[in-house]
Amino acid sequence: MSDAFQRLSEVQKIYERRLGEKAMVIANYKKAKAACDDVGKEVATLVAAQEVLRISAELMHKEVRSKIENIVTEGLRRVFGKKERFFFEIEVKRGRMTAVPMLEKVINGETRTGEIKRGHGGGVADITAFILNIVFLLLTPKTPRVFIADEPFKFVDREYLPQVAEMLKWLNEVTKIQFVIVTHQLELARAADKVFRVTQGKDGVSKVEEE
Repeated sequence: MSDAFQRLSEVQKIYERRLGEKAMVIANYKKAKAACDDVGKEVATLVAAQEVLRISAELMHKEVRSKIENIVTEGLRRVFGKKERFFFEIEVKRGRMTAVPMLEKVINGETRTGEIKRGHGGGVADITAFILNIVFLLLTPKTPRVFIADEPFKFVDREYLPQVAEMLKWLNEVTKIQFVIVTHQLELARAADKVFRVTQGKDGVSKVEEE
């Protein structure tokens, strides 16, 4: 009988020990679950923050792109006096994203769109390239606010050169970037704040004189 009570007592102890272990497992499970929940909340917060950053970056990209398009459009209109609109068309080639300069203009009431390429009528490509260079310089921090160009408008029709000169003054005002231009086009030279004429002497040495 005493053996039976002793066994019963041992079983009771084992049972109580198992209950203690069960309580500990439950407690550890609750702690682990709480930790997992906290991690889940942190992950959700990080994902949400990442999405906010992505949207913000996309909005900034669109805003910068829009500003560039507006400046180039205004510059072209100041030269050609037409209802033309410059914009970028995004293309993906071989897994790489490329921004293609495009021009939209109205001809005889019909809207036409095409890629701007070298040799585009009237010198559109030259003017577009010049303005884009200025804008990109403007967007680059800690760079000298001086742009040097060698015959940047050589393909522009002569009839548009006075308007190009006025466009350069406008672009200088809005960007505060100084232009140093080498040119044989007198219409542009006359519009400059300072003009230096370079001539070659009889001895073959170039001479620089301020006019």
